[in-house]
Amino acid sequence: MIKKRKLLLAISLVEMMVALLLASFLITGVTMIYFFAARSTRQGFEKGEAHQCLDKSMNYLLKDLRTAGSGVNENTCNIKKEDSIASATDNSIILYGDFLSDIPGIETVRYLPESNGCLARTVFKQSGTGAGSTWTEVVQEEVLIGTRPSGKNKSNIRLQESPPGFFLTYMNDMQTPYPSGTLGLEEDARKQVRRVDIRITITGLDGRKLVSSMNTTGRLRNLETSE
Repeated sequence: MIKKRKLLLAISLVEMMVALLLASFLITGVTMIYFFAARSTRQGFEKGEAHQCLDKSMNYLLKDLRTAGSGVNENTCNIKKEDSIASATDNSIILYGDFLSDIPGIETVRYLPESNGCLARTVFKQSGTGAGSTWTEVVQEEVLIGTRPSGKNKSNIRLQESPPGFFLTYMNDMQTPYPSGTLGLEEDARKQVRRVDIRITITGLDGRKLVSSMNTTGRLRNLETSE
């Protein structure tokens, strides 16, 4: 009886190398697709967050600047209406006005960029009246752009570092810009401010520009003593 030989099947070294090469191409392709999809999704979320924060910041700023001077007089807080801009630099501002209608008295509101790229809005409540007025009690505080190191919900956006992502330009009646600089406007110049131009630029944490916008308050009629 003749026994049939069994055929032994095996993969050659060349075939194995070709298979490994094709598998590596496939894995690399899948990995790259996942990486770019994840990056695109992350950038989409960052851009959406940046747009929301930009709109919110602009709305607050425009409203507060147009309200500055409302209700301000020497009887209520020992401050003249034309002195309602307490401080004005290229990238920060402090205002007096009736910003919170549900709280009696005059409030001060402060916009201040912080070292980690945050933009914070803080409202202080008036204590006392007339010459005895002080503003030390915080009644509202909100980080409009970015997050503080101690913040619970970490943000992936921040103000542009250079040139500064929060920049204010102050105009007088003749639409002439005042050079405020980091030291701020002198008292006489602050009295003459009638318009403020606002520029905000937001980036990702990696410095990549996400959104930028410029806006103007129009004429700040609340600061005029004749009204």
